[in-house]
Amino acid sequence: MVEPGKVCLSRLVLPLVEEKPFLTFGMPRDVFIPMAGVAEFTMGFGLLWTPLVRRLSAIALFVIFNAAVYPFGRVDLIGHALIMAMIVAIAADHTRELHFLPAVRRSLVGVPGGLTAALVVFVIGYWGLHLVLYRQGGSVDTAGDDSTTHTPNREYPHGTHAGHGAADATHGAAAAYRAAMDRMHGPMMKGVANPDPDAAFVLGMIPHHQGAVDMAEIVLKFGKDHHNHELARHIIAGQKREITAMRAWLKQKKLPEP
Repeated sequence: MVEPGKVCLSRLVLPLVEEKPFLTFGMPRDVFIPMAGVAEFTMGFGLLWTPLVRRLSAIALFVIFNAAVYPFGRVDLIGHALIMAMIVAIAADHTRELHFLPAVRRSLVGVPGGLTAALVVFVIGYWGLHLVLYRQGGSVDTAGDDSTTHTPNREYPHGTHAGHGAADATHGAAAAYRAAMDRMHGPMMKGVANPDPDAAFVLGMIPHHQGAVDMAEIVLKFGKDHHNHELARHIIAGQKREITAMRAWLKQKKLPEP
């Protein structure tokens, strides 16, 4: 998985190095862009570190920003003027004490316990509620609603619960589709292996059409979408009609049917 920061940096820098390839100093583009990002972010954090690291990072960034003026013009200097002024101020800072990290430590020590407790409660409550509403696989747990949502039907006459019935239907449909494809594959491949191209076409298409009929019958049994049901009925009628015609052709040619 690519980090979002890396993606953003690549989108910003990639057009520049394509327009001005000399910016990569002869390095491959995919090598230079991550290196440039790591270097700039590292020096940015260096501005918050020890006095020596802070000054060295400021000087390095100052050189980088000034070097950009040559390929991009004076407008780049104007755009980075405030940043460069801050960098100069950091580099010129004569103090040797480290103010930033002690201040962070004091802030962390002063974090109210109530805020930490609220965060813990929120995290536990969020994930706890997620586990209550959703099972491990991510599907909604409808066990509590089964008594109000179940309506009997002739396919599940023994009062199967709605949630379990939907899951059973899903697994049943998947198994039925796989079985239909398994039944189709062998005869179809055997048919297309016939040395006569015309016979191979018919012998392969008959099991292929039968597979389409089988799939259409499965969606009529397990599916709920009425548009799919209409399409399935249309497929069954058309495919059976063509299967009949192809079987008649085989009979006329005195070829065995698949």
